[in-house]
Amino acid sequence: MSQIGNDLFRILAPVALDSANEEEILLSIYHLLRGLKSSTYLKLYHALSPDKIRLAPMYGESFLHQIELAKAQAEEKLLSYVTTLGAKIPEVEISYHIESLDVALSAEEILSYLQNEPFALLVLIFKQRKRWERFFGSTALWDIIEGSPISVLLLSAPLVIPPRRILWVTSMQTESFALLKPLIQLIHYLKGTLYCAKINTPSNFTTQRIFQRQVLEMCDYIIDHVDPDFVPEECLLYADKDVVEGTLHVVQDFLTDMVAIDAEEALEEWKIADRLLSQQVPVLFLKGHK
Repeated sequence: MSQIGNDLFRILAPVALDSANEEEILLSIYHLLRGLKSSTYLKLYHALSPDKIRLAPMYGESFLHQIELAKAQAEEKLLSYVTTLGAKIPEVEISYHIESLDVALSAEEILSYLQNEPFALLVLIFKQRKRWERFFGSTALWDIIEGSPISVLLLSAPLVIPPRRILWVTSMQTESFALLKPLIQLIHYLKGTLYCAKINTPSNFTTQRIFQRQVLEMCDYIIDHVDPDFVPEECLLYADKDVVEGTLHVVQDFLTDMVAIDAEEALEEWKIADRLLSQQVPVLFLKGHK
C-alpha cells in the first residue's frame, strides 16, 4: 500500500465535518505539502455515518432523501476546502470522496478505503478524548491507527510552519530499524532532516557505550537497506524522568516540528502519544515494513 519508489506521493485526509477546530487544522495542511520534491496528491475523505443522518425521517421524507441531503451538505463543505487549499498549494492535485453507499462507522469505512486505494500517508485530526475514552484507552481514531496499513500523522493543532525537522523517538532495538524505510521515505518527500533520540529513564537505562554501538548498527541498516547517502542530523541519548518528558525536552532543545514513534509501541502505551498531542506536538505513527 505504500508509494515507495513511485513519483506520486498520495495522502489521504479523512474529515468529520463537525467542528471549527477540525476545519482550522485541515486547512493548515498546506504547510505540510508546500514545496515538496515530488508530485503530490491529496484526497479529502468523508464517510456518512448514522449520527449524521436522521434515522426517523419526517412525514413525506425517505431515508434515501436524508442520505442525499447529508451528502450534498458534505460535498459543499469539502468543495470549499479543496478550493481554499488549492489556492495556497496550486502545485498539489486535490480531490475529495464522500462514501454514501454504505452508512456505517467512519473508522471501518476509512480502513476499507485504504485497502482499495494506495496511499503513502494518512493524516488524521486528533480530538481530545472524553474521560471514559481516556480510561479505557479506546476510540475510533485509535482503531484506525491500529488497523491502518500505512503510517499515520496525527495533528492536534493547526500547523504554522512546514514540519521539516523530525524527531524519531526509538528504543534503538534492531527490530525497530525496519521503520526507518517509511520514515526516511517521508523525510525525503518533506525535504526534512532526521533527529533520533533514545530517552534514558530510571526504569529503562542504556549506557553511552551501548548506545553508540546501536547508532552504528542503525547507520549500517540505513546504508544497506534504505539509502546509502542518508545521514541523520543528530542521534542522542537523553536522560529524563520519563519518555514523554524527555521527548518534549528534546523537541524544545532541538526545535523539532514532529515526533515519530512506533505505532505498535504507542498503542500499547497510548498515554505517551496522548500527552504529546495534548502539548500540540504533531505525532507520526510509523506503520508497515516491519
